[in-house]
Amino acid sequence: MDYSIAGNLEHADYLHENAFFVGNHSIPMHEKIDLLVNVLK
Repeated sequence: MDYSIAGNLEHADYLHENAFFVGNHSIPMHEKIDLLVNVLK
């Protein structure tokens, strides 16, 4: 993809390095999300 970045991405860089990413899908994933929530608790 052709793109450009305007300015500093300080907050995005911080999240990239320190956050926990949970992907999403177009199909219903309620059971899997509930399982993740229970595991994280």
